[in-house]
Amino acid sequence: MRKFKYPIIEGCPDKYLRENADESYYFRITKNNPPTEEDFIPLYVSNENYAKKRKESCEKKKDNKCLCLMCGLSLFKKKEEAKFMMNRYPRLGRFLFIGYIKMEYGVLKASPNRENPSHHTWYPFEGTSEKDIFTELINNEE
Repeated sequence: MRKFKYPIIEGCPDKYLRENADESYYFRITKNNPPTEEDFIPLYVSNENYAKKRKESCEKKKDNKCLCLMCGLSLFKKKEEAKFMMNRYPRLGRFLFIGYIKMEYGVLKASPNRENPSHHTWYPFEGTSEKDIFTELINNEE
């Protein structure tokens, strides 16, 4: 198995990270235009406070999948869902980019929830340049 770019939290089952979603186009919300490496760092890595609270919450629920989700990057198959999240949580960013994710770039998991049935979580492999994948800006007025 190839090495992931960012650490995977202890407790995330290996089998969870072996199942892959389809290669396809996905949307990513970013703070920068064009995207920078900062736009592709999981909150677990970039925000220690968030990571601690989320880990405690996951452990209380005894939810190992929850532990896994916080180590990846959120992507959306549907533009409308990504835009909904941008409007609901402006801190996520103001820009929406589209990119084609191939299996060689990392592990991609369908991780739907009530508000975002097309939500996916992506765990890039070392050597993957996310900013070179998400290069096409989607007009936010569409």
